Amino acid sequence: MLVNPVRCYYVYNAEGKRRTVAGFAVTRSLRKASERNHIKRRLRESFRLHKHQLVHPSGTKGELQIVFLFVGVKNGGIKVPDSKIINKAMSTILPRIQAELYSALQ
Repeated sequence: MLVNPVRCYYVYNAEGKRRTVAGFAVTRSLRKASERNHIKRRLRESFRLHKHQLVHPSGTKGELQIVFLFVGVKNGGIKVPDSKIINKAMSTILPRIQAELYSALQ
């Protein structure tokens, strides 16, 4: 699932514990490690602020594993985005995951 500038991959493991695990990565096309780390910090903070949008359907148990990959800003090349851009992407991605997960478990 792609919501510029963040791509998201997720897997639901029905056998695992009832929890959500998230991982964060930035493409290597951003040369400086300090900039990649800065973006990963912003991704983690945005997920922390929006994770309440992910709710396990009642009566289910299972582990939701999510990876967020920063791929860059559309038509602007790779650069460190404002927190607003990442927050907007995260607030769009998480409800989509929730809807897909809920429909799959029904």
